[in-house]
Amino acid sequence: MRYTIKLNPDFPFDLYRTSAAPEFPPILHCHDRLEINYVESGTGRYLIENQEFEMHPGDIFIINNLEYHMAASNGDLSLIVMVFDPAILYSAQKECRYMEPFYQYFGHISSCISKDDPAHQELTRIIQQITREWEEKQHGYQMIIHSSLMYFLAVLYRHHHQDSPIKEAAQFHKSYQRIRPAIEYINAHFKEEITLDQVAKEALLSKSYITSAFKKIMNRTIFEYIDYVRISYACILLRTGGLSVTEAAMECGYSSSSYFTRVFKKVMGIAPKEYSDYSEHPEEAADPSP
Repeated sequence: MRYTIKLNPDFPFDLYRTSAAPEFPPILHCHDRLEINYVESGTGRYLIENQEFEMHPGDIFIINNLEYHMAASNGDLSLIVMVFDPAILYSAQKECRYMEPFYQYFGHISSCISKDDPAHQELTRIIQQITREWEEKQHGYQMIIHSSLMYFLAVLYRHHHQDSPIKEAAQFHKSYQRIRPAIEYINAHFKEEITLDQVAKEALLSKSYITSAFKKIMNRTIFEYIDYVRISYACILLRTGGLSVTEAAMECGYSSSSYFTRVFKKVMGIAPKEYSDYSEHPEEAADPSP
């Protein structure tokens, strides 16, 4: 699902606190803004495109306007969420390069900046300053937020800038955009039966091309990606939804709980029942993180 976030055109920025409470079922979504999340307290799980993260206090997440994501918790999670139009941060084309950390797709850098990251302490201080300015709204707060966001991106860029050639990065982005409709279709319909014909049709590409391109860009086949999205959603349901293995299988698009169990174990390296038990009693089980 894709959302449009309305922001003040004079200062396209918003900040709020939220929790991924269990009474609000998580939904894979993206929106037309850049997003920075800071975990104030509690724990949960975050699915961002093809990555899944455990959420811990102090974690920082950066999400671009193309990435599908969803967060879930048992209700104790408190997040500071900042959303903004990237146009707020640059006035010249050359400054667009500072957006690069938001678009380092699929393993170049992680979407999560944890406490052991060398930039974490400084980035946390900047987030805290932006939060104070937004909540107090004293004279000049917009200028301070603007400059603080620029500083945040500069620190991020300094620590996570990749030295890959611009031409190579541009080619990757172009290839990714070609298969993007297929990814969006899968993310929106993963609970349903999906065929190669449907995926190729959505992307306006031949079946042979989409099969080859998808594997090259995503490092997994189309049907491996479908299973990944389904199992990632199943992990959230098993940890936060109070569902049985059979109920989670049905909710994720599997008609057979035994097949679901085989796929889950292949993806996660642990059976869904063990994973569910780990959620309830983490001190008694091995860590099932992929």
